[in-house]
Amino acid sequence: MKGHKLELPPGNPVKIILSDALGVLAVVDKRREIYFVDNVKIHLDRVRGLGEFVEVEALSQTGNLEKVRTQAREFQKLFQIASEDFIGESYSDLMFAKGARGKQAHS
Repeated sequence: MKGHKLELPPGNPVKIILSDALGVLAVVDKRREIYFVDNVKIHLDRVRGLGEFVEVEALSQTGNLEKVRTQAREFQKLFQIASEDFIGESYSDLMFAKGARGKQAHS
């Protein structure tokens, strides 16, 4: 199942209902800049309490996985990112591992 993202404004009833019914596990406070180079999307994230991250997402319309993997590796070299620096966990998982829960609020 593929997820969809939708930003809810502060005070949105859906956000309040979910928060009241399920509680808030974590709030990730981040600033993201997004850049496009052809079919490659580059995310530069600054996450409060965790630091700075880069995500390279090579998108394929044809399903040519080898091409997008090659493109991603090219950007990895360009940005001088070592393979051992890859992170597979979400920001919230990293926050929990660090012992920080983020801010708790109905925002």
